[in-house]
Amino acid sequence: RVPHLDKSTEALQAMCDKSIEAFQEGYPTAVKLCHLLVQPENGLLQEEAGILQLEEIVHCGYVLEWATKLLASNPRFLEQKVALDHEFETRALQNTKSVKVPDDARFLLNGIDSDPLYGVLDTFHWMKHRSVELLVSLILKSIHQNEVVSEVAVSENETIAIGDLNVLEAVWLDFSLGRKDNASVGHWLCNRSSFESRMEDGLPKLCFGQEKWTPVYAAWNLALMTSFGNPQWVLSKWLIPCMASPPSDSFFVYRGISLYLTSQQRLREHMSGSVAAPRLLSEDATKAFGKLNLKWAFDQSHDSKLDWNPSTDSKPPDDTATWLERFGKWHAQRSESGERTTSKKYSNFDDLVSDFFGITDCNMDQPWQELGLSSLAAVELRNVISDSFAVTLPPDCFEVYSTPNSLKKYILIQQGSFLPLLLPELAQIGRKMKSAWLASILQIVGVLSIFLLFGGAIVPAYYFGSWAASESTIELVNINERWMKWLWLPVAVPTWMLSFTAITILSKWLVIGRYRPCQTCIGSLLYLRWWWVDRLVHIWEQWVGVFFLGTPLLWATYYLMGARIHPSVRLDIFLREFDLVEIGEGARMEESSTVKCRKFLNKEGLSFRPASVGSDCIIYGMLEPGASVESKSYLAPRSVLVEGTQAPGHSELVGNPAVKVSEWHGISHKRATWWLVDLLKLLWSVVTLYMMFSLNLISQMALNGRFPTNWRYSDLFYWITVIFLSALLILPMNVAMKWLLIGKRSPGNFSETAVQVANDWVVDMHFKIFYKIASVPWKAHWRFWNVVLCLYGMDIDMSSQVGTPSSVVPSKVDLIKIRRSYVSSAAVKFVNVLNGQRMQSEIVDSSIGALAIVGPGVKLFKTVVPPTEYAQTSMTGTAAQKPYRYSWCEVATQTLVTICWMALVLLSFIPPFLFSKWALRLANPAGGAFGVGAAIGIQTFTSLLIWILMEKIAFPGSALQSPWNVPIFDLHLGSSAVIQLYTLMPVLWGTPLWTYLMRIMGGTVGEDVIFLGQYQCGICYHQIEAGTVIDGAHIIGHNAVGSNYRLGSTHVSGVLNEGSFSFAGTSTTIGTSAWRVCTQSFASKLDPTGELSATIEEV
Repeated sequence: RVPHLDKSTEALQAMCDKSIEAFQEGYPTAVKLCHLLVQPENGLLQEEAGILQLEEIVHCGYVLEWATKLLASNPRFLEQKVALDHEFETRALQNTKSVKVPDDARFLLNGIDSDPLYGVLDTFHWMKHRSVELLVSLILKSIHQNEVVSEVAVSENETIAIGDLNVLEAVWLDFSLGRKDNASVGHWLCNRSSFESRMEDGLPKLCFGQEKWTPVYAAWNLALMTSFGNPQWVLSKWLIPCMASPPSDSFFVYRGISLYLTSQQRLREHMSGSVAAPRLLSEDATKAFGKLNLKWAFDQSHDSKLDWNPSTDSKPPDDTATWLERFGKWHAQRSESGERTTSKKYSNFDDLVSDFFGITDCNMDQPWQELGLSSLAAVELRNVISDSFAVTLPPDCFEVYSTPNSLKKYILIQQGSFLPLLLPELAQIGRKMKSAWLASILQIVGVLSIFLLFGGAIVPAYYFGSWAASESTIELVNINERWMKWLWLPVAVPTWMLSFTAITILSKWLVIGRYRPCQTCIGSLLYLRWWWVDRLVHIWEQWVGVFFLGTPLLWATYYLMGARIHPSVRLDIFLREFDLVEIGEGARMEESSTVKCRKFLNKEGLSFRPASVGSDCIIYGMLEPGASVESKSYLAPRSVLVEGTQAPGHSELVGNPAVKVSEWHGISHKRATWWLVDLLKLLWSVVTLYMMFSLNLISQMALNGRFPTNWRYSDLFYWITVIFLSALLILPMNVAMKWLLIGKRSPGNFSETAVQVANDWVVDMHFKIFYKIASVPWKAHWRFWNVVLCLYGMDIDMSSQVGTPSSVVPSKVDLIKIRRSYVSSAAVKFVNVLNGQRMQSEIVDSSIGALAIVGPGVKLFKTVVPPTEYAQTSMTGTAAQKPYRYSWCEVATQTLVTICWMALVLLSFIPPFLFSKWALRLANPAGGAFGVGAAIGIQTFTSLLIWILMEKIAFPGSALQSPWNVPIFDLHLGSSAVIQLYTLMPVLWGTPLWTYLMRIMGGTVGEDVIFLGQYQCGICYHQIEAGTVIDGAHIIGHNAVGSNYRLGSTHVSGVLNEGSFSFAGTSTTIGTSAWRVCTQSFASKLDPTGELSATIEEV
C-alpha cells in the first residue's frame, strides 16, 4: 500500500502556479511541468511498495516514475511483471471469443492469426497495447542477447523501428481526428529518429541523432494527450514518461516501460468496464499545442523532402501514408459487434471482488472503504454483482454489509434464478446510403415536414372552431370586441387534438407500414423512415398524448397504429414501434414502466424485436426488445427484462437484469370494472373542457380593458396573459376537487373502485395541466411548490427542495412526508401501493438522486439515494443531506432573472405570432397550414436562441467546478427543461443539426453522433465521442447531493440505452445498458476525495 501523499494541497497549488508561468512563457510545457512534478519537496513516495502490485497504484505519477526506474534497473522484476500480466490477460479473456486479425497485423502477435483482445479494445488501444508489449519484449531481448534489438519484422521484406511504430500509431489517431498539425510533428519525429545503439551496464542505449529529438517528442505528446480527459491517466501517459530526468540515450527504455505499466493498468480497468476512454478535453487547446509544436519543430530543422505541411499537403508523404492507410484498414475491418457492451460475468464472488479492485488474494474480511470503494465505484460494483448473480442489492448494501464476506453471505441467501433467453436471428433489411449528405438533406426535409404537419393540424381546428362559434346562438359577453361563445374552446381544442392524432396515424402507415422484426443499418432508407415517424410520434406525445394518458383515447390511438392491446389494459405510458407490442387483458402498465421494441446495436445498426406482456401483469419496470412476460407476473420498479428474456407466469421479477425471486399470483385486490372507469374518464374529459373554458372566460373578464385594442401585439400578450391567469385559477379549483373527491388519504388496506380510480385520474390530470403551464415562470426547487403541495395536504416543510412536483400528484401527497431534504428535478417517482395496501414514505435529511424511485413504506433518514435507484427498503445514514438555503439577496437575484427570462419568452412569440396571423387570413387552407408550420419553426428557432443564451449565462465556461450563482443555476435547470419539452425542438434530435447545436453551445461532440435522449443541460461539459448513440438517456454537466452542487465533464461513448444517466465526473467507453448510471474509472487510492484530480484538471 502506498500512503496518502502529505502536503498534497499546498504542493499542488505551488505546482499549479509554476506550470501556468511555464505555459505563459511559450515553451513546450511537458518538460518544464515534469521537472516540477518530480521535485522531492513536492511529495515523492515516503516508503516503497511491492513492485508486483503496481496495478493498484499506477495512476499516481510519482509512483510510476519510481516504478519505471526500478524496473529499468532490475530486468528480473520486469520479467516477473510481464509473466503475471500475461497470466491475468489469459484468465480474463478465457471466455472471450478469439477474433481473426488482418494478415499484415500479425507481426504484433508474433505471427498468431487471432486475438480475443482484438474484439474487446478499440483499434487505437489494441494497437498501442500490443506494440508496447512488443517494445518491452525487445528491451528484454536486448538485455538477454547483450545487443540492441530495435526493429520488428512486419513481413519477409519489411521491417520498422519500434519507436517509429509507436509514433505512427499516435499520428494515425491525430490524423483520423483531423489534427493534422500535430500529426505532421509525429511525421517529423519518424523522419529524424535515426540513432546509434549500444549496450551499457546491461541496458540498451539509444542515442538519437537529433539533439532536440527528446524535447520535441515530449511536446508532441502534450499536444496529443490534451485530448484525453482522465487527469490521472494524462499524468502517467505524457507527463511522467516524458520527464527529462533520465539521460537522453536512456529515454526510450524509460518511455517504453512507463507506457507498458499504463497500458496494462488500462486493460485491467477495461475488463471491469470502468475505463475512461480518450475524449476531446479541449479541442482549442489541442489545436494550439499542435500549431505551437509544428512551428517549433520546423524551426529546428526544415527539409522539404522530409517534412509534411498540412496547410499545403492534404495527405502525408508516401512512407507515412502507407502506415496510416494500414491502420485505417485494420480499423475498418474490425468487428464492431465484437466490442464488449457488458461487464464480465463471474461465478465466484471472491474472483469478482479481486478483479474489481485488482488485488490478488484479496482479504474478504477487510472493510470496503479500506479496499478503496468510492461512491461511484459502489454503483458499478453493484451492477457487476447483479450481472453475475441473480440478486438485487439495496443502495446502502456496502454500509449494512461492511465487508465482502458479509455481503457474500447475504447474496447466497437472497439469490434468485436467471431467466431463459430467446433471440432469433434477424433478417438484414436496407443498405446504408453512400452519400451522408443525402441522408442529412432528407432529415432536414423531414424536420420541415413535421413543422408543416403540426401547423396543418391547427388550421382545421381554427376554421372548425370559428364555424361552430358562429353557428352558436348563445353569445356570452363582448370583451374589447372579442366575442366569447360556449362552443369555441370545447370544439377547437378537441378538433386540433384529433386532427393531429389522425395525421400521426396516417403518416405512420404511409411511411412505415407495419413494423416487423428485422435489423437495419443506420443511414439506410428504412432507418430514415423509422426516424421520421419516431420524431413525429414524439411531438404527438408531448402535445396531445400527454392528455390521453390513462384514457381509452390512448388505447384507441395505439390500436389504430397496429398495437395488440386489450381495451382493459391500464396504460399510463407511451409506446413506439406499435405493431411489435402485445399486452394482455387486465395488465397494468404503470407510470414508471417502459416497453422498448428497438435497440441500437452499435453506431452502425438498429434492430427491432417484439415485446409482450401477459394478462393480469403489473409492470413497473422495463421490457427490452424480444422480452416476454407471461400472465400474472410482477416486474418491480427499475427492474429490466433484458433483450430476449422469457419470464414465466406467476413470477416476481426484480433486478437489473431482472431475475425471478419468488412466485407471484397476480393482482391481490379487486380490479375496478375497466369499462366503467373508461366511461367516467371520457365524461370527465368533456366536463374538463367546459371547466377550462369557464376559467378562461373569468380570466378574460378580469383583463377586460387592460390591453389597448389598437396595439399591434395586443392579441398576443392578451392571450398569453389569459393562459397564465387561467393556470393560476386551476390551482384553487383543483385543490377543492382534491379534498372533495379524494379527501385525506391514510395508510392501510383499501378496495379499488371505478369511481375512486376515475377521481384520482381527474384530480391528477388537472394538477399536471396546472404544472405544465405554471412551471414556465416557477421553476423546480422553488419554495412556491412547497406551498402548493401543502395546500393539497402533503407533509412538507419550507426548507426542503422538491424538483419534481408533477411526480408528487394529489392522489399520493397524503402518503409522502419530506423534511429538510433534497429531491432531484429529474423525474423522481414515488410508489405508495403494494398488495392492496397504501403505505407512507418518509424522507428526512436525505438526498434523492435523479430518476430514482422511492418504494412503498420506505423511510429514509440521512441517506443518499443514487440516480436511477429503486429505494425499496428503509435506510438510515450517518450525515444529514440538507438542501441549499437561499439568502435574501439570492432570492432577489433569481426573481430579477426570472422576470428577464419571461420577457425573453414573450418576445420569442412575436415573430411566429405575426407570421401565423398572416397565414390564418389566407383563404387557402394549404397556405394557412404552410404559414402556421413556418411560424412554429420560427418559434422553435427563437427558443433555441434563448436556450443558448441561458446556457452561456449559467455556464460561462467548462472550467467552473461549482455554479457561480446557485439561484441562476436552478433557474436554468428549469428553463432548459421547458424549452426542450414545450417546443418542437425534439424534431432535431437524431440529425446533424443537433450535433452542430451542441458544438455551438460549447460541447465537444464527434462526428456521426445520434442523440435521441431525454434531457441535456450544461452542454459545455459534454464530451461525446464520434459514433456515440444516445437513445433515451439523460446527459447533464452537474450533480447535486443535498446542498452540494458540482459541475464537471461527462464523457460518453458507445450506445447509451433507455434510462441511463451520465452526469458530472462520469464516463463510459462501451455505453450503458438500460437504467444504469455511467461510472468513472476507479479513483486513485491516493486521491479518495478527488481533490488531486480536480486540481490537475484545472492545471
